[in-house]
Amino acid sequence: RPVWRALDFAWVQGIGTIRDRETTRFWKAQSDTARMKGVMLVAGMNLLNGGCGPARIQSSLVPSQRCPPGTVGVDKSGSYGVDGWRVNRWQMSGSEALAYGRTILDQPNVCAVLSWQWSLTWNVSNTTTWARDIRAWHTRTENKIAAKTLGTLAAAKPFATCSAPPKAVPVAVIVRPATRYVLNGGTTQFCAIVRMSDGDTVLARYNDVMPGCVEQLTAYKSGK
Repeated sequence: RPVWRALDFAWVQGIGTIRDRETTRFWKAQSDTARMKGVMLVAGMNLLNGGCGPARIQSSLVPSQRCPPGTVGVDKSGSYGVDGWRVNRWQMSGSEALAYGRTILDQPNVCAVLSWQWSLTWNVSNTTTWARDIRAWHTRTENKIAAKTLGTLAAAKPFATCSAPPKAVPVAVIVRPATRYVLNGGTTQFCAIVRMSDGDTVLARYNDVMPGCVEQLTAYKSGK
């Protein structure tokens, strides 16, 4: 859909360089798409599973998956499993969280940041060393400094509401008049092709089961 007319914001959670590849490019693409759709953006990081991993795995990754310049990954398995090497899921380091967070805050239409997740409440019934190490994420000095720095940067930005800017009400123009179809079983369908002024091309119809109408729209869009 070219523009969401009844939606204020979308939520995107980055999951780190190993899965999102180059992080700056990822967040700029999300921001640009949201602006084109006419919505604000709620952004977040995967603190417990979105790390770029320790130095020993970097050579096994393609360049866009590796730790970004100025960041250092940590050799701490993420919440997918204790064997971080096997599943390639690592906790995020403080330097990563700070770098990715800065990139998120640089996007003009980000109105809130909700990251996954508050580590102290993660899987509290699991008392293994691995689980305790994950729950310790928010208690580590490097991570607390990163969180505090990002909070200061966010507080310095102008307030941004998550309510989307007003959107023009699109005007419907019939581009192909209603056509009668008789479906199997004798059911009669009427449908027309309608183009909205925002560029969307839709079907005007009387109910949702209309093979003839779908074929008509497909043919119209392909120029037949």
